[in-house]
Order: sequence, then C-alpha cells, then structure tokens
Amino acid sequence: MEHKESHRRLAAIVFTDIVGYTAMMQKDESTALKTVKRHQEVIQNTVPSYSGTIYQFYGDGCMCIFDSATDAVNCAFDFQKQFLQDPYVPLRTGIHIGEIYKEDGNIFGDGVNIASRIESIGQEGTVLFSKHVNDEIRNHKEIETKSIGIFEFKNVDTGIEVFALIHPDINKPNPKNITGKLKRPKRRFNIAKLMVTSFMMLILASFLVFYFLGDNIDSPRVSFDITRDTKQSITVLPFKSINAGVDREEFSVGFAEDILTQLAKISGLKVISRSSTNQYRDVEKPVNQIAKELGVQTVLQGSIRQYEDKVRISVRLADPKNDSYIWAENYDGEMEDILVVQRDVALSVSEALKVEMSENEAVKIREISNVNPEAHMYYRKAQDNLQRLSGKKEQLDETVLFFNKALEIDPNYTLALIGLTNVYLEYVFWYRAGGSEVIPKAVAAAEKALAIDPELG
Repeated sequence: MEHKESHRRLAAIVFTDIVGYTAMMQKDESTALKTVKRHQEVIQNTVPSYSGTIYQFYGDGCMCIFDSATDAVNCAFDFQKQFLQDPYVPLRTGIHIGEIYKEDGNIFGDGVNIASRIESIGQEGTVLFSKHVNDEIRNHKEIETKSIGIFEFKNVDTGIEVFALIHPDINKPNPKNITGKLKRPKRRFNIAKLMVTSFMMLILASFLVFYFLGDNIDSPRVSFDITRDTKQSITVLPFKSINAGVDREEFSVGFAEDILTQLAKISGLKVISRSSTNQYRDVEKPVNQIAKELGVQTVLQGSIRQYEDKVRISVRLADPKNDSYIWAENYDGEMEDILVVQRDVALSVSEALKVEMSENEAVKIREISNVNPEAHMYYRKAQDNLQRLSGKKEQLDETVLFFNKALEIDPNYTLALIGLTNVYLEYVFWYRAGGSEVIPKAVAAAEKALAIDPELG
C-alpha cells in the first residue's frame, strides 16, 4: 500500500472571514468583489512580515499558519488596523494553537477546527483567540487581553475559553451580540457572590440545627445524604497499527473511536471523549500517567495487525492504580468480522468492570454487528474526513460521496444519515454552498434518521 506523506507539528492557526459577505454580494456585487480583493491584498502583504504562511484563501476568508502565537496575534492586530481604515473591510479573526499535520498537501488537525469555530463568534474588527494562545502571549506586557467567556463549539467536546485582544486601534467584541458555531456559552462564576451566598447558607444551616436540636442531647442527629458519582470511568486510547501506512493507522484509530462510541451507550460508564484521548495518538507515556492526566480509573489499549483481509486485534484493559491488566484478549478473523469484534470488546469491558447494562443498552451495542461491514468502511472514511475538515469543497464532496456509498449498501444506516446531515451543514459553514441548496438535503437525512431510530436520530 502506498504510504502517504504526513508531517505533524504544533502551530498557531489564524482564520479570517468577511462579516456579512453573502448579503453584501446580494446587495452590491461590485463592492463585494472589491472587498474580497482588498482582503487578499492586505493578507498577502502582511502575513509574510510576521513569518507566517498563507495556506489557503477560500472566497471571503483565509487560513494562515504561524510557528509563534505572538507572531500570529501581532499579525492579526496589524491587518485588522488596516481593514478598519478606508477602504473598510468588516473582518473577524480567530486564532488557536494546536497540532496540525499535512497529508497530500492538505492540512488537518483539531487546531484547525477550533480556530475556525473561534473565528465564527468574532465580530468585525476584533481579534479573538483561545486560552492556549493567551497563555503563550500573557508575558508580553504590551499585549492586553480579556476573557469573554467559555464556549461550547460545534464538533468540539470540551468548553473553550476565548479571549479578545484589547487595543484602542481595533474593535472590542460586544458579549451581547456573540453568535456563531456554538452550542451555549458557559457562565462564569462570580466568586464574590458565591462566597457571600455560601456564608449566608452556613448561617442559616447553623440556625436551623440549634433551633430544632437546642440543648436536647438525645435528639436524633441530622444526617445528610451526599450523592456521589459512582460511575466507573474509562478512556479508550487510539489503537496502534502494527503495519506501516497512513490508511492502516487511520483504520486503527477509527476502530478505537468506534469502541468508545459503543461504551458511551452504557449509562454506568463515564467515558472520556475522543478529543481528550487523541492527544496521546503518537505519544509514549506510562498508562498510570495518562490515567492521572485524564482522571480515569481504567484505560483500554489495543493494537491492530492487518494482512490483506486478515486481521489480528489485541485489546487490554488496564488498572493503572495497581499497574495490572484487568482483562486482555486477542481476536483473529476477517476484516468483515470487525464490527462483531467491536461489539464483543464493548460487552467484555462492561463484564470485566462489573457494570450492569439495561436491556436496551445491550440491544444497542449488539446492533452494530448487524451493520454491513462494507457500509461501515465507507462510513469510517467519511467520518475521518468530517473530523479533519479544512474547508475545501473537494473534501466536502468526497465526504458526501462516502456517506452516500454507505447508504447505498445499507439505506437504514442511521449513523451515516446523521453524518450526511452534518456534512451538508459544513457546506454552509465553509461558504461552499447556499443554505437553500443544502439545508433541505440535511433536513431530509435527519428526518430519515429520526424515523429509523428515534433515540439516536
């Protein structure tokens, strides 16, 4: 199998986007085109001055890569100052530091996804960035920043704290007008109010105890039932591919993600998300250290060796506290048996951890083995694309093609229908198609998924 070129590194990713470009095109196409041209000219003249690389212009926006977070922020500040002058360009900017990797000329990685999400909540003339970026630049006294809150973005499992660059030459974001590709902003605690409230509650509790118990030593004591999280916690690390090749590596990682998805169906298990475990994909660390960093009791590891249509899957469930394995198993079979193995691993883990499953949960896990293996392979290819989108139309088209091939083989494959819904919405997010063109397709796929499986759909 041909080995695809892949280089991984940590970088600061900058996304820009012209605010209201679609409406601008509808109102005055000539002005819109002049605005895009000025945007490209300023970016091309400014980014190289800060040792940055322009990866791609996509219509009304662009993506740039920097080795330094400080350079990325200073560059964004520089071009925003220029855009706020005549001729004015209403631009928003998002920056994040993350691991990226190149494959066949394309750039992928969680850092790309998060930077684009931060850009989506920006407002014209602002520079927004993640806490990771803020931590890198906070020792620079000339740079003033301010947190605008913690946000839960689409396709990002954990909340991201976002900061704004504060300077009189650029705009400050208005928290009341923040919109974008997010779920819901988390409110930050007001520490002063929390302390006052706690103090008042303590006084009230003391009053009630003395009022009802008084000096009667024989009175029954008040007891408090503190509810604790008794769930077993587990993480599934990316599986290792024994064979060389990017395709096989992606297959191994995807296999682990599928097991994670199955375990997440068990209500008695607390499963750490993919985005948290993906950082250990190419990192060699002791299991007990990983467990400590993620705050889990058990760790599932594995490796996959492929020979044409044959496959050997080795799985180990580790107890980091005792530095021992709770359970281990080798599975030998054909590639078409892969879904059965995923089912068996999930069931074996629940049994090894003595986690009780409801009848409905057991049915849901066993259902995966009824999916056509070839359809699942196309689904996994589509999911791999969806998780590392860089906004190219060719990539979106290929993702739709893979989901549709899965659905041609298995028309009732609910997960493929849900994936198809997501990728149609990505067309709108990346300005690759108008809402009127793809939203009806997204709705149709979602409605079919809901009809087939009301819970999952």
